[in-house]
Amino acid sequence: MLSSSSGAAVSHYSDWSAINWAVGYLLLGIAAGVATFAVSMWIVAARDSAGGMSAWAFALGIVAGGIQVHALWALVRHIEQLGWAIALALLVVVVIATLTYQTVRADLTGQDATYYTPPVPARAWGIPTGVSAVLAIGVLVVDGIHRAAAALSMGVGLFILVVLSFGVWAILSATAPSSR
Repeated sequence: MLSSSSGAAVSHYSDWSAINWAVGYLLLGIAAGVATFAVSMWIVAARDSAGGMSAWAFALGIVAGGIQVHALWALVRHIEQLGWAIALALLVVVVIATLTYQTVRADLTGQDATYYTPPVPARAWGIPTGVSAVLAIGVLVVDGIHRAAAALSMGVGLFILVVLSFGVWAILSATAPSSR
């Protein structure tokens, strides 16, 4: 546990070299590429009614999500300021949204690329974007729990136990009949 510039303890690690950062960002790029390829496979499966290909597209989507969670978690653990970690997570979601949207749009225009493009179905790019956002939020919540526990000088398990105990107490107090 290292000390930040403000004096509060945080759970970040500063032992990464430039190659570690490069590999982490490369993995995020690979996750975005795999998600985009999965969307391409999904489009082809929907157009050609290829059931096996849609299963592969789903499997690739799961792989992309796994890579994103692993890489984002590794990077966020090494970022001292929470704001930069949030910015990185937001950037990942925006990149995946942009790439998947452009992939669907390119398929809709096909070889006849004109000024007019038919409306892009929201589910074609919204589902990968939403899943990416949920995964990024999950990573940030877990990282926030680690940072809060480190700032309070207690273990993560104890911190979660204290928060859950307070939640149970609050629910029981709110639902208890008043003693007037």
